[in-house]
Amino acid sequence: MSLLSIENLKAGYKIKDNIVNAVNDVSLKVDKNEFLGIVGESGCGKSTLAFSILKLLTPPGTIFSGDIWFKGKNIRTMSEEEMQKIRWNEISIVFQSSMNCLNPVKKIREQMLDVIIYHKANYEEITNEEKIKNALELVNVSPKYLEAYPHQLSGGMKQRIVIAMSLLLQPDLVIMDEPTTALDVVVQRKILQDLESLRKKLGFSVIFITHDFSLLIEISDSIAVMYAGTIVEKAPSYKIFSKPLHPYSSGLINSFPPLTGKRERRRGIPGNPPDLSVKIKGCPFFERCPNRIEKLCNEVNPPLIELESDHIVKCHLFNGGRFRNG
Repeated sequence: MSLLSIENLKAGYKIKDNIVNAVNDVSLKVDKNEFLGIVGESGCGKSTLAFSILKLLTPPGTIFSGDIWFKGKNIRTMSEEEMQKIRWNEISIVFQSSMNCLNPVKKIREQMLDVIIYHKANYEEITNEEKIKNALELVNVSPKYLEAYPHQLSGGMKQRIVIAMSLLLQPDLVIMDEPTTALDVVVQRKILQDLESLRKKLGFSVIFITHDFSLLIEISDSIAVMYAGTIVEKAPSYKIFSKPLHPYSSGLINSFPPLTGKRERRRGIPGNPPDLSVKIKGCPFFERCPNRIEKLCNEVNPPLIELESDHIVKCHLFNGGRFRNG
């Protein structure tokens, strides 16, 4: 049984008479100790998906339908009191721009202690102070910073502390929403390497949300590519990088420069993602797709096709189109 199983989830925002389908019929599974990367452009529904998993969507945000199973229990049917026991104890999250989530008028010690108290975590075997110091040690931060205020810390240090807070109560699943966006590439790489070491050491699972494909090359086990609220491709990382099938996956990979080989001018994906408040007929990537099939892609929404047991793609090209396998 998977640690987390999302089934046909639809979520979004209801604003007056308009409905924004930010997450549209998404199904995903995350196994124990798996590192799943979710990649896509800004506005494709990644953060809404993360908030849905923890039932943190607030009006006008809502979950319209679908199920979210965690350890065999359906999160969608849980009360707020039940979710309070799940959040941070079993599933934690590092929010987008999380460095700015730290309270500027509280010392780091107080903020970490608040996490333990608020989520009613009882660890009789060790004191709260020991728990805090152990979490800091995991991310290579000296206990001396417990007496610091956020403005006294560098961006990389604040990010490490936020990650330590997410691990404070030893969760089984950590959701990270663009956790390294504001950091330079050297600090990014070091934090990601440390995160991977921690995952292997402690055995937790990770959902890592990003718009930067290159961050996932070394650390992710599998990748789900998200576009216009839907998963358009999912496979083990090496398959996505070596042979992406969906034209959107290919476009994302081709938009960043390779580390080796001949230097060439990179090309981005033309156009912009569709307006999710407007009902889309056909494939949502049709207008931007270099391989589109007229009178098919623009009229019929492609099904999610399982080409192999671990590789799925949502594209007409593999369902009777030009590149159909077999």
